[in-house]
Amino acid sequence: MERVKRYKKIRITSKVPQLSLGELRRFFHRHWSDSDYHTTEKSGRSYYDNGLPLADEYLDLIVSVPSVEDKLFQKLAEAEADAERARTCALLMVQIRSCLTPKQYRRLWLLCVEGMSVEAIAAMEGVTHQNVSKSIIKARKNFKKILVIRENRVRNRLQKREE
Repeated sequence: MERVKRYKKIRITSKVPQLSLGELRRFFHRHWSDSDYHTTEKSGRSYYDNGLPLADEYLDLIVSVPSVEDKLFQKLAEAEADAERARTCALLMVQIRSCLTPKQYRRLWLLCVEGMSVEAIAAMEGVTHQNVSKSIIKARKNFKKILVIRENRVRNRLQKREE
């Protein structure tokens, strides 16, 4: 008669009338220790199985991750650059306003920033198209003068630094 016993979720069929728990443990331990566990475990594995080869297709996957400090310093540098840009823009706006009349400034702002056409500006102000056009042309000439002066100042500063 064939008896079936369960041992740790492994089904064993045995023709031995009955095995004690200790005998079963010895049997499994002997079976496990007799087999070459390590060669079975390492078969088919090599040193390079856990890495990526440095082939061109994998180079995009290999990246360095910036540290928290690097991210913080980058954000601080961006904030400083934004603040510097804002100061420069504010200074330019003051210079532009100082050399333009309020009418020229308003018309140039509506044309360049708001995107309105010359005809729309003329209709809004109740003046002729030619009047608005002439005012914008004069404002652009004055604006170019400011930019040329500023460019010359920057060049002079750079030349002084190089010397």
